[in-house]
Amino acid sequence: MSEHIPDWLSSLALDIYKIIQRYKAMSRFEEVVNTWAEDHQAEIAKQITWNKKRASYFEKTVTVDERLQNEQAGPPEEGWEFQHHVQHTENRHTIIQGWVPPELSISAEPEITNIFPLRRDHGLSLVEKYAALAVIYDCGRKGTDELPLWEWPDFSKEQTPSTMSDAKKCLSFEGLRRYVANLVPEDEEWLRIMLNDVEADIAEWAGVQRADLKTQTAEAVSETRSDRYVRWAKDHPLLSILYVLFRGIIIVGAVAGSLYGMVILYDRIAGAGKTNGTSAEKVEDQPIVSVRATVEIAIRSEEQVNARHPYNGAVLAFGKGKEPLLRLSSESSRAKQMGTSEVRYSSELAMKATDVGFRQPLSLLQQIEYAQVWFDIIPSNSEILSGTVVCIFNNHVPIELRIPPQKMREKLVNIPDVNMAEILRQHAESN
Repeated sequence: MSEHIPDWLSSLALDIYKIIQRYKAMSRFEEVVNTWAEDHQAEIAKQITWNKKRASYFEKTVTVDERLQNEQAGPPEEGWEFQHHVQHTENRHTIIQGWVPPELSISAEPEITNIFPLRRDHGLSLVEKYAALAVIYDCGRKGTDELPLWEWPDFSKEQTPSTMSDAKKCLSFEGLRRYVANLVPEDEEWLRIMLNDVEADIAEWAGVQRADLKTQTAEAVSETRSDRYVRWAKDHPLLSILYVLFRGIIIVGAVAGSLYGMVILYDRIAGAGKTNGTSAEKVEDQPIVSVRATVEIAIRSEEQVNARHPYNGAVLAFGKGKEPLLRLSSESSRAKQMGTSEVRYSSELAMKATDVGFRQPLSLLQQIEYAQVWFDIIPSNSEILSGTVVCIFNNHVPIELRIPPQKMREKLVNIPDVNMAEILRQHAESN
């Protein structure tokens, strides 16, 4: 995969490798990433156990207790809620309704923490930061050590709990690897802040003062021949005076150069103001390098749900006639009952660098005639009440589309008569 990741991500992977080498910290990475994998599997197991307990309650308790089935009877105790459960059998699905205690309410379902997509409202733990950087390092490595070192079991042999545990950890880590392709250049700043936090922890783990180590490394690695001459001159009594005078001349020259630079900058700003009339053309000519979108769709439904689906995403496609022009996708989504017979689904999508629209000019948007959304977790043929699609092109061109009420065709949602030309023109004029 290292041959296909973008340069900025490859550079980040190289910097992670340098830190691992500097502190001899591969064992630290393996230890913490293993902790993340164990915690992640524990979350999954907790959610599975909870869902089994809830299903058992509906199928073995509610079905034989008429009092619990009667919504008009009111809650048996404070905090109980009247909710639905779908019982899946081999031939059909049965809906069971009844009063449930707070600990089995859908809002109490244990959540699975997801590192990706990176979200500002999710403060990652140190363990999660290690895991995120480890998967970036693993995807970008070229001839370096592999991370992690779990092995897939040999299914031709009898499996032990240990080998199956390693297999599950491999699956969790592979899930992170698949999302790396969705990272965009705007994520780099946050990832490097994470790297700074991880390096600080590694330095503490290594028992070395980080600042001292950096100073020693810089002196050992970056001192050039001219640097040694300067150090020698500063140590010599007569030459040190000449060195001070020399530095003074450089400083005066730098100040003069800065003033000259300010004059040039002012001229450029003034010139930009004069040529603002051509800004529309410049916006249209910009290549599309990143597109992120938030899709929200509300359907008519009584289902009691409030959950994140880490492996069920959505696809947003723009087209003209039968020609696809641009496509975004996501790995996960969320569903929530709003309390008004309405379930709202949402997902954060992004364009991949391999998409046909990547590096096409923004003027491509003027050709778009329609958009379609395919949402994995929305039940087929649902009644759409409303929806929005908010796209951010190149991190500064926002476009919002309204999804009209409709009946889905299977899992497909249509947004007809899309006209982005006027929106693009208005944005160009406002800037």
